[in-house]
Amino acid sequence: MYSQYFVESCIKKVIIVHIMKTSNIIFSILSLLIIGLIAYGAFFKDQEVKTETLKEVVRDESIGLSFSYKGGEDGYVMTTHIKDEYADSSFVKLYTLMQKEDYDFFQTQTEATEGPPSLGITIFANPEGLSADMWVDGNPSLSNTGLLVGEIDRDVVIGGVDALRYMIDGLYKTQMVVVSNGGYIYVVSGAFLDEDSDIYRDFGELIDSFEFISATDLETVGTKIDPRVVCESALMYMTFENGDDADMFVSECIDGKYPEVIDKYILENVSSHLFQKSKNLVSKGA
Repeated sequence: MYSQYFVESCIKKVIIVHIMKTSNIIFSILSLLIIGLIAYGAFFKDQEVKTETLKEVVRDESIGLSFSYKGGEDGYVMTTHIKDEYADSSFVKLYTLMQKEDYDFFQTQTEATEGPPSLGITIFANPEGLSADMWVDGNPSLSNTGLLVGEIDRDVVIGGVDALRYMIDGLYKTQMVVVSNGGYIYVVSGAFLDEDSDIYRDFGELIDSFEFISATDLETVGTKIDPRVVCESALMYMTFENGDDADMFVSECIDGKYPEVIDKYILENVSSHLFQKSKNLVSKGA
């Protein structure tokens, strides 16, 4: 028979081996957890970086506006439309934002069809300096108030500027925002099928991103003016037979052949800036 000492020694060895195995298992589990946490953190850090890079920023000094929108595979594709012979005389430019999935689909279509819901920013010239209220009431065909659903909210601020907001119902229900600033009217539209859709929410993010570029920001009151920006902005109120003629005009304008273009640009930007400034002072005084 084994002695009691021998039995106790065996038991102790078994216990020690068991403890060592258990420790190794615990250590392995802890190591896996640490590695997992590191990988998890790295993944989401990478996701945050990717999210930041998907934000597209547009700064258009020719119309005094900066805005941003969601780009990438899950975002939007932006197209720009300038004035042609069919546009309203006050039309300046249109930015259209279409969800990439819809955009890719329509690139494959060969027959005319109704477009999908999209976001749009239409810019009209406002040489009279009309307020958003006055412009909307005086231009029902451009503001589409004939399709109005509900009331117009006239107590809205977009980018620090007074604005109007309302809903219309045509092919799609569409959110509308109208802003008057710096000699331009900005009509922002957001068509949607469902109020729980991404495009409905993205409309809010779009208008929240608006920043208006004042004459001071453009430094038109001083001497720092980019001739290319000025000359290209002149294309919005001019017509040419083809793109080559337009390019030639811009080139000659930059070379100083059309000084009246620079003068007009300065006059419009400075006067609209002073008009808005005086309007704000009167409002504060009241």
